Amino acid sequence: MKNVTIRNKEDLIISDLNLYEDPTEFIEFNVANNTWGRPERVVREKILIENSFSFLDEIYDEADVISRKEEIIDGESVNFVTLKADYTIFVVDYLPSTEELIHDIKIRILKHAEAVCEEGVQFLNYQFQAREIDCTRMNNSLKKIEIGGVWRGTWRDRNNEWKELTFNQFEELALKAGDFCEDIFRIARELIDELSNLPFEDLRNYDLFANWNFLINDLEVP
Repeated sequence: MKNVTIRNKEDLIISDLNLYEDPTEFIEFNVANNTWGRPERVVREKILIENSFSFLDEIYDEADVISRKEEIIDGESVNFVTLKADYTIFVVDYLPSTEELIHDIKIRILKHAEAVCEEGVQFLNYQFQAREIDCTRMNNSLKKIEIGGVWRGTWRDRNNEWKELTFNQFEELALKAGDFCEDIFRIARELIDELSNLPFEDLRNYDLFANWNFLINDLEVP
């Protein structure tokens, strides 16, 4: 990961924490659009007329001149100067803090856990989602029946197709989905709690899938 920092002529930071694996496109776009000011450019050199300078293209300071060159245009000599940009671009390797690494890994773990629960559990040769929201809906249906409601005889699978289930089968599905969701949460929580004990280099090179699979192997595959 690279961080792009922009400093103006006064050496003040005007843009920072622009993080990219390859910042080339980001830099080219902003240079082309003068986001940070005028880029390095070539203009006609100022000329002395009656003890004062006339700037033909733009007013500039001699301290901004990088180089000079002469060109023959239509048989006449024309002098040009290359001017410094209004800014300097610094591209360095970005080294995140321990807190940033832990935060990013935590988000990855939780997203992966959600994806695993979204994939769900297999029941009666169908796949049913087992996210927290799915388990809550199942629980609500069970409670409704406990207080006198009617079991409607179907539940929607992962492909959004309604599958016929007896009430006893639905209870089995709810228990299986609930157990699975809880197991996945425990694995995610265990991985997250372990992060604060890991060395910085282990955090930088954190292999989510290897660590996840090490714990998931102890579970019965649904």
